[in-house]
Amino acid sequence: MSSYANTSSSGSYRPSTVAGNYVDSGMKSITDLMNKYKDNETIAGLGAGTIFDVGKTQVNTGSAIAYNDAFLGSMANYQSGLENIKTANAGKLMAQEGAIARDITDLQTGRALEGVKVTAAAGLAGAKYRADSDLAGIRYGADAGLAGVRYKSDRDLEGTKYTADQTLAGTMYASDQNLAGVKYGFDSQERQIGMQGREDRATLGRKTIEEKKLRADARGAIRSQGARFYG
Repeated sequence: MSSYANTSSSGSYRPSTVAGNYVDSGMKSITDLMNKYKDNETIAGLGAGTIFDVGKTQVNTGSAIAYNDAFLGSMANYQSGLENIKTANAGKLMAQEGAIARDITDLQTGRALEGVKVTAAAGLAGAKYRADSDLAGIRYGADAGLAGVRYKSDRDLEGTKYTADQTLAGTMYASDQNLAGVKYGFDSQERQIGMQGREDRATLGRKTIEEKKLRADARGAIRSQGARFYG
């Protein structure tokens, strides 16, 4: 007992907490009382019991701390394992969600591309239809224009032919009238010459010869003009 008292009074031990100060002060009082009444068994027994209780309490406290440390460490390991499992499960779940999202994105992209292809095909078909319609319209316009040109050419040709026929008919009529007039003039002159008498036959003969020459020249001229006209 003296050793505990000497240690307590020597000043080498300094408690760092309020509870430690109370324990140290109480143990010092018990030790001093036991040293003062060394021969009193009751005081010695009480002091020894108190010191025993303190030691037992310390042992129990240390055991409890050790148990709690071990328990908490085990719980920490258990919790860490659970967290690792949760993290792994969360990672797997996120990977699965990412794969599903990629599949959905690929599906949407594929459908969008199909829509673009359908739209492009429809646009190409529409453009081809418009081009075919424009070409058909151009062909129809060209055919109609050609038919109109042909009709106009035919009408112009018919008008030209009609005009040429009328001109030819008029020329032939004028030639016939001129020929009839010349013949009538010649006949009149012959009748007048016949009435003049024999005394003028010599002169009439010369005139007749000259007139015959003139008539021959006129007929030749008429035939020449008719030949040139009829080609």
